[in-house]
Amino acid sequence: MKRLANISGHKAVKIFCKFGYQIARQTGSHIILKHPEKPPWSFPTIKKSRLPC
Repeated sequence: MKRLANISGHKAVKIFCKFGYQIARQTGSHIILKHPEKPPWSFPTIKKSRLPC
């Protein structure tokens, strides 16, 4: 089985936003995503820049 490629936190957030997740808040270097029907996700980000979605 092949290993999965590493992706950045910002790229992961962009992908999850396409599936209906919304940014709930940013705490420190972590972006918290929420969805009305699915469990929340937290992604670490290295750079403090504007939010991806």
